[in-house]
Amino acid sequence: MSIDSNDFREALQPQDALAIVITVLGVAIAIFLPDSIVKLIGGSIAVLGGIAFYTTLRARINDRVQIRKKRTTLPPPSFKTNVSTDPRTSAKRIRFDDFQETFHVNDESEDKGMAEETHPAAGSKPSPPLPSTFQATMHFDDVGNNDFDSHDSYTTDVDEGFTIVGTQPVSPVDARQEHRGKDQESRSRSTPVSRKRSVATLPSGTTSESQSNRGEKKRKKHGRKLQTNQDRTEESVSQKEKTRGGVKAGSDQAGARSGDPVPVGVGAEAPSRGQLQSAVRRQIRMVLDELSPDSDEESFGAEPRAEFVKLVNQVLKGIARSIDGRSILFFWMNLEKGHFIPEACVTRGDVKVRLGERIKLSNDLISQIARGGVPEIITDISPAAESELVPYYREKADTHSFVGVPVYFQAEVVGVLAVDSTEESGFDEGSVATLAEYTLLIGQLIRSYAEKFDLYLMRQSVEAFEQLHSSVTGGTRKPSEIATLLTEQSVTMFDSHFAAVLLYDKTKGEWHIASCHAVSREVQDHILSLLPDMHNSLASMAARRADEIYRPNVQNEMCIAPEEKIPDGGSFLALPLMASAKCYGSLALGHTSPGAWVARDIDLLRDLVRYVAMAIEVVNTNEALEEQLVFDEETGLYNTAFFMGGFDREIDRARDFKTPLSLALVRVETPQKFAPERKRELSHVSVLEVRNLLAKKLRPYDLLGRFSDNTFSVALVGRSDQEAYLWAERLRKEIAGHIIPFESRTLSVTVSAGVCNATDSSDKAHVINGARQALDKAAKDGGNTVVIY
Repeated sequence: MSIDSNDFREALQPQDALAIVITVLGVAIAIFLPDSIVKLIGGSIAVLGGIAFYTTLRARINDRVQIRKKRTTLPPPSFKTNVSTDPRTSAKRIRFDDFQETFHVNDESEDKGMAEETHPAAGSKPSPPLPSTFQATMHFDDVGNNDFDSHDSYTTDVDEGFTIVGTQPVSPVDARQEHRGKDQESRSRSTPVSRKRSVATLPSGTTSESQSNRGEKKRKKHGRKLQTNQDRTEESVSQKEKTRGGVKAGSDQAGARSGDPVPVGVGAEAPSRGQLQSAVRRQIRMVLDELSPDSDEESFGAEPRAEFVKLVNQVLKGIARSIDGRSILFFWMNLEKGHFIPEACVTRGDVKVRLGERIKLSNDLISQIARGGVPEIITDISPAAESELVPYYREKADTHSFVGVPVYFQAEVVGVLAVDSTEESGFDEGSVATLAEYTLLIGQLIRSYAEKFDLYLMRQSVEAFEQLHSSVTGGTRKPSEIATLLTEQSVTMFDSHFAAVLLYDKTKGEWHIASCHAVSREVQDHILSLLPDMHNSLASMAARRADEIYRPNVQNEMCIAPEEKIPDGGSFLALPLMASAKCYGSLALGHTSPGAWVARDIDLLRDLVRYVAMAIEVVNTNEALEEQLVFDEETGLYNTAFFMGGFDREIDRARDFKTPLSLALVRVETPQKFAPERKRELSHVSVLEVRNLLAKKLRPYDLLGRFSDNTFSVALVGRSDQEAYLWAERLRKEIAGHIIPFESRTLSVTVSAGVCNATDSSDKAHVINGARQALDKAAKDGGNTVVIY
């Protein structure tokens, strides 16, 4: 271990003065006192003091962070570190206690934009800029033989490096370095413009053959032919040694020919203007192809989470070009639910990451960083402790060092950005500073993702309400059909194992599962077969009390019925179908995972349930009103309920007085040549015209009512089925020849009739069924006819 003078001075502490004094005193006794025995004692004292001082100082220096100094545009900040050794794993832990103060991770403090104005340091003299015609060349070299492999189908994006060539002003002094001080200024002026090959995440032995293979892979992807030249690559590398001289030569050439661009670092011959423009176009096209998504990929903005994962993967690739590590990962943290999820990963090793899996918080490194809220570096991970400290691999991956930085959003830790390596002591304070800058970027991505996700949920909720509204309005739906719409929307918008609606069946006089949608047909059939326990189950409790019930972790509780097969440990939610005056049932949702829904999900579900409850209330109110009404609203005839009551009385009268009685069902058949949007209006006009003709053909004591939308029911008192047939046939011919005015046009309609004798029958249902069967046979025969049952 190399120790410089600064490390030695920083390692000294006041208590070391005693050891130094004892050593110096022993040396003085051994030198100046005449007695040989006393000299021997003094020498022994000096040796023991020196050994004690050396041992203490060496142990203290070993616990200090050894920083590998690198030349960077921005030097790493000075952290307050706390070094400790884990007694269980014997791994050295380095905590950065002042992380939040250094990087201002609390995004609630201020939003000043991305631009930062810089000023030169006091007393410093700014360097004159180089001529604007210089060509600045930045090389983003190949990753190497061990290409990074992204687990989310972004593999080829990192396989090939690229070069950017552009015409822009270049200053040898970075503006952000000027305000760092005079000592930084002098070093900045001597820095060449041409960028050297970055060693971050790049193996040292990169051959031209591997570069050619990766180039061929990229050329197949983008459909273009690029040539690789080993001699040109070697010449480019050799020119880096001449960069300093090249800049000077470039200045002289620029003064001689101010109109021609001169490439930096090229000493022999400058390319022509046409060649340079062609190279610029080719290289810029290459950069755009690298950064833009493939044509067959899903476009950005289609779904917020897919876009966020894509952008995070791009961030991880940027980290991979800056930090020498094996795997770069981003983890979602949920401290409330006690788990974290590996969301994205870029790796160059043959390892299997548990992407998308929920991993419980424990004593691993990710959990400790999330709980503590400060970065940590683990310098030497023993193989025995790897599975406990690094749980995001499916199997042991030979991990020896690790660095992790928390990601903050609204002053809370929501993620962890981590890098691991197969080398011991592979990371330093510079690694923490680099990751910290990227965590700020990820924090802004999370902010954007959260805002877009809110808009996405709002759009989903609006679409759900619009779909419910369009499905409920414009027709007569039963409460069970409305319940089916609710379960469909619930499983579509929210992740659920099943969604079921409990309603009261008036005909059976009991509560039942009116609708259910589940992840499988087996689960759906099982839920529909249950008979709800309306006294002890959670779903019935929500319906009886008109109160919400949410169990994030169900344990030994009855959700719907005693015979249910719902596993413990999952989530259950029951929302009452509460309208303005009555609770009509409840919506029950189940999930196999605990804490499956957050407050926002429950709010949206509550709004859907309220809308459905009001729709069911409207249907029930209309049914109650129709039961009390006598006349049909559209035609002014008796409605179905009142007609059936009168027909019952006529059947009894015909049986008692031995008089004939027949029932005729008359259906209006409208033309099919009109557009679908005009059918409803046409049907209304046709029904009213046929009603008028029917009323003229009846006697005062005959009964006429509306049986369905386009069907009339007629009770012909004192007429047998044959007489009723003749009456219906005359009616059919008259209606077929009747002209109906419709707007600026005229039309005619036809009718079909089914006749059934009711003289010898005392069963109303039998008579109605016979007349309906005769009417259906008339329709099968082509319509415009009369059939006797």
